[in-house]
Amino acid sequence: MGFERNLGRLRETGRKLVLPVERIKWVITEELWNQKKEIDTVIDVGAGTLYWSKWLSQYAKKTYAVDIVYEKSRLIKNGKIVLCNDIRETMESVKNANTLVWACDVLHHLDKDISEEIIRQSMENYHFIVIKDINACHKLGNFLNRLHDRILNGEKIRDIDPYELLQLLQKHGFKTRFFEMRKLWYPHFMIVAERQ
Repeated sequence: MGFERNLGRLRETGRKLVLPVERIKWVITEELWNQKKEIDTVIDVGAGTLYWSKWLSQYAKKTYAVDIVYEKSRLIKNGKIVLCNDIRETMESVKNANTLVWACDVLHHLDKDISEEIIRQSMENYHFIVIKDINACHKLGNFLNRLHDRILNGEKIRDIDPYELLQLLQKHGFKTRFFEMRKLWYPHFMIVAERQ
């Protein structure tokens, strides 16, 4: 238990070093919460340690934290976060159009067909989509992120082109806002999309 707690603390410290956490929170607050957008539900794709699920749950009635690492679906303590281990099943069960799909640093870890399915279902069923990932158009920073994921996590990753995502979302009737955020050598981007 002590090892897991220390590992969790290490991940929280590491997250703040490589991820522009405060900038991300500021953008979401300005673009969604301060604009009084009607968001009842959040689907946090690739929720992992629940960092973003916990933060987002303060603004929504229900947050679905989805990650394959969870053994089974269950409600956690505060009653506002539901742990889910199957994204397709979760998206089929959440029918509320006033849902925010949040994908933070997860698309580059997924097979292309799975990430395309998540985006397709999000565009068809929900009004809000926020994607934060590493910008593959910045070759050196993207390479260093690949190296980081390969060495630290043992994972292969794929490139995410934010401009292709922007075009796709706009083509399907979403108003988009694009943000570039650098932290160390990582070229982060964030897209905030709202159905028009």
